Amino acid sequence: MVLAGIGIVVSLWRPTAPDVGDVSTRLDELPEAVAAAVAAYRGPAVAVGTLAMLVVALVPVLVALTPAGRRWVGRLAVLGAGRVGLGSAAARGAGIAVAVSLAVDLAVLPLGVWIGLLHNGDWGLRTASAGLWWRDRLLGIGVSALLAAVAGAALVVLVRRWPRTWHWHIVTIGTVGVAALTVLWPVVVEPLFVPEVDLDDPVVEAAVDEVLAGAGLADLPVVVAQSSSRSSLVNAAVVGLGPSRRVVLHDTLLERPLDEVVAVVAHEVAHERHRDVERAVVASAIGLLAVALVLRRVWDDERVRRRLGAADAGDPRVVVAGAMVLALLAPLGQPVAFWQSRRVE
Repeated sequence: MVLAGIGIVVSLWRPTAPDVGDVSTRLDELPEAVAAAVAAYRGPAVAVGTLAMLVVALVPVLVALTPAGRRWVGRLAVLGAGRVGLGSAAARGAGIAVAVSLAVDLAVLPLGVWIGLLHNGDWGLRTASAGLWWRDRLLGIGVSALLAAVAGAALVVLVRRWPRTWHWHIVTIGTVGVAALTVLWPVVVEPLFVPEVDLDDPVVEAAVDEVLAGAGLADLPVVVAQSSSRSSLVNAAVVGLGPSRRVVLHDTLLERPLDEVVAVVAHEVAHERHRDVERAVVASAIGLLAVALVLRRVWDDERVRRRLGAADAGDPRVVVAGAMVLALLAPLGQPVAFWQSRRVE
């Protein structure tokens, strides 16, 4: 509860940018040809993206509440059930979590193929070959399954070790997990998808160093992601935490005029000055608290456990209930997350 409260405070109590005048992003104020192109790309992408969000939310619910889903989970829940102990239950929880994660990813995969491979390819946004796109997609499914396994095992351990207070431990340990993932992701996971190299353009490097020095962040590393092998999109980001913090510039950005590169770097440095990554980590406790409280209420209901086929409150099927609660709450929290994201930007 305290962590979530701190998350709310650090999210709302943040300096905002000064007024830079009337800057509009209304489509009807763009040149007609540009507005038409944006609408032609965006319309189908938004429709398919919305459908993908519905599929992601629906699959865990179907797994939890349909007879076929319960039978499928039931088989996983009894694998190795002859072995007693926390380790065996955690392993079964991990297996259930992986199964649900794969079910979601496979169900949404055709929509991902249409958006990422076909639609973006038609519009020149995808530069990766079909083989490379599939390689990245399958690798992403594997990473999601691994994270699901860790989360599923952790949930079962918490429920069994602290039967009365496990929901509070979800918030604390989950926030620590988000922090650890924020540290590791840029140096362990991201390079698997997009290799990074040092910034070796002397002119750009001098301009970037000037921005960093002016912000008092001369020691902040700046690296270049070789994203042009995947996409033509221009982007940059502040990533990492502690020893892994850095500014990542996509190599597509370096093709833009120098003043645009400098402006983007200044924008990203502002994120670092305001500690937006750290704020986001602490703010994750808000979502974790909501999931934990709802899941506790759901899982305490014996009718729910009976419907899921759970033998008791420590049954590994709690992972299915967790996936269902997360799937139902995520769409409710997304508008708030998007609002905060736009506010920070």
